[in-house]
Amino acid sequence: AFAEETKATELPGEKGQEEMTAVMTKFRNRGPKEIGNLKINLVEDNDLRIAKDLNTGATKKISLPRANVIKYWLEDGSWVALRPSGTEPLQYTLLILVRYRMVEEQPMNRLQANI
Repeated sequence: AFAEETKATELPGEKGQEEMTAVMTKFRNRGPKEIGNLKINLVEDNDLRIAKDLNTGATKKISLPRANVIKYWLEDGSWVALRPSGTEPLQYTLLILVRYRMVEEQPMNRLQANI
């Protein structure tokens, strides 16, 4: 069985937008190979519309609409997604969404250690 968890980090003002952009750029350019003790098998980048298999290096186009979302699929079927939100004027939020096997303990804490 899986459970889901969401963590929102508020980043106010113009500086917040810069910080959020820097975090997404960091993960897009040199993201983690594992989260906690779980290996990442696949990375989906909806902005670039590419999925990359980290085991083989193979890439393929994905047909989802373009969005500033990066999703990491872990070896146990869990996933972690990063998505910035800027719907409020001068208020930006970085959302971390996690779907994990219920046997895992506190996956959000392990993920935050990677950010």
